[in-house]
Amino acid sequence: MAIYAVDSKRQQMVATGNVAPVNEWMDTPNGRRQSDEQARDADTGMLLWEVEVLYQSVSFGKHVTVTAPVQAGSDAQPDVKAFTPVEFVDLVCSANVTKGGGLRESWRAERLADGKPGRAAGQGAKPEGQAA
Repeated sequence: MAIYAVDSKRQQMVATGNVAPVNEWMDTPNGRRQSDEQARDADTGMLLWEVEVLYQSVSFGKHVTVTAPVQAGSDAQPDVKAFTPVEFVDLVCSANVTKGGGLRESWRAERLADGKPGRAAGQGAKPEGQAA
């Protein structure tokens, strides 16, 4: 799997307004299933949310609009307005080849770039540029 850092100021993304919690996966006697417990980012401890975005790409030489979820951390559900530009902090795209030979992208970010510092669960975060 290849992982690419993406500058969300240069790769313009527009929010669709759809935000959903990312749930943990658990092993059951019937196989892996999603639980009712919301997942947390392993590095920051923040709750994980999927923020659906639109962005432009090129496929087979044609410009296309792609809809994709971006997993991002936030202590509360992100408030994004439909069809407004959205930026992320530490945005990365993972690309891998599926069993059928297609390409699959997966997007993750530390958090939305809303001007507010991220907060880890149980930790008081200081605004960017200030000592902890």
